[in-house]
Amino acid sequence: MPVYPRFRLIRLAVLLLTALLCGPAMPLHAQTGTWTDDYLLVPGDEIALYVMGENDLSGPLRVNADGSVIVPLAGPVAVANLNTGDAAAAVADALRDGYLKEPRVSVAMNAYRPFYIVGGVKTPGEYPYREDLTILQAVSMGGGFARSERGAYAEITRRCGDYDITRTFPLDGTRLLPGDVLRVTGNRSRYHD
Repeated sequence: MPVYPRFRLIRLAVLLLTALLCGPAMPLHAQTGTWTDDYLLVPGDEIALYVMGENDLSGPLRVNADGSVIVPLAGPVAVANLNTGDAAAAVADALRDGYLKEPRVSVAMNAYRPFYIVGGVKTPGEYPYREDLTILQAVSMGGGFARSERGAYAEITRRCGDYDITRTFPLDGTRLLPGDVLRVTGNRSRYHD
């Protein structure tokens, strides 16, 4: 068998194995820094904590530099790198440990971090995040394309646990998250993940 076809088969096998192991949208594993499509809490975020029937325990809380929130009567609860559902479960566990028998807790975002646009838009910079923001909406917020961006694509850099990960997307309805850095760039024949 000639060397070239053998190389192509090996390359194809590696690509298929990579696709199987690194699917398009994987849950976060903070230890390994895997890409996630869930918004994860980070220091500086402000959440709204609601404990059913316990108004004195409910209210806005800021995620501290150490990744915790200070919950009345429960003390610091680690919530960094958790989504709001997992953060609610962590707070419920902390309240259950000596204060409430069966706490019903919910956590929602009170204030989002900004996102950033760099590259081929008219007005790059920091922008306020709004829910369900897509790449194309973000480009519009940045004043549109700086020049004809035929063949343009987007790179999103996202904090995933302790790592920054960059993935490439077509200019489409892909959703951004707070804190993302969106780079719009052009003239590439294809995008890749």
